[in-house]
Amino acid sequence: MYSSIQTGGASGMQTLDQCLTEMVSKGQVSKEEARYKAQNKDAL
Repeated sequence: MYSSIQTGGASGMQTLDQCLTEMVSKGQVSKEEARYKAQNKDAL
């Protein structure tokens, strides 16, 4: 299921980690908070 979400990006689907990465880049959440919630903490 996780890979289906990753490959469904053209349809607007995204994983939690992808959303967190985007929010960090926009300054909406801190990197520390995003890492706390992320599934793959090393990717952030």
